Amino acid sequence: LKKFEVDINKKLFYYINSNSTILTALDQLDIQHPFFLEDDNKVAFNMWFSTDFILEDGSSIVESFLRDQGSKLTSIEKKYLAERRQSHISIFEILKYQDEYIFLNDVLLNKEYKLWEPELVNTMDEGELLLARVAKIVDNYNFIGDISHLPSLARDDFMESLILNFNNIRRLNPQLTMAEYLKSYALNVYNIYNDTILNMMDIKEEMDSLVYDELSEF
Repeated sequence: LKKFEVDINKKLFYYINSNSTILTALDQLDIQHPFFLEDDNKVAFNMWFSTDFILEDGSSIVESFLRDQGSKLTSIEKKYLAERRQSHISIFEILKYQDEYIFLNDVLLNKEYKLWEPELVNTMDEGELLLARVAKIVDNYNFIGDISHLPSLARDDFMESLILNFNNIRRLNPQLTMAEYLKSYALNVYNIYNDTILNMMDIKEEMDSLVYDELSEF
């Protein structure tokens, strides 16, 4: 499955790098979010750009890829890309492990997932919070893209800031759902996450060392 994901990503990014319209949009993209300026977060940026970013014609890059190159893809590849197109970032809590599976709860949408992730089983503690993206690959749900740790002591500040931002946007768009917010305003979520972590670091001399233990262990 991991090789399958790597292979389809190669095809997708070859398409991106050979498409002048997409490259022009990338050049004109003014990213002001510090989270994406770190080299360690390039995977998260690539996933966001290829999956959530909307081109001038109103389509995402994944949708454009499926439209232009769909005839060259297998049915499994097209099914995965369709799932990826609908995916969004969220905050997930690790509920438990069972054999090669991780059970998660999307705390923002109150939805549970069963992920087949044999390489990640027992690498994180039950109850840990993750900023991540989940999608169905073939017949199983898996993490796709980057996984970022949200320290438990930062949860309240993060959630308060996110809900505030969500409600501010809903003043102009009352019909906006949380799922739509996570999909369309992912940059806001990354920015809130980044600010939350930096604020904690700024007051590190007053914090319990537990936060740093969690980050280093992750």
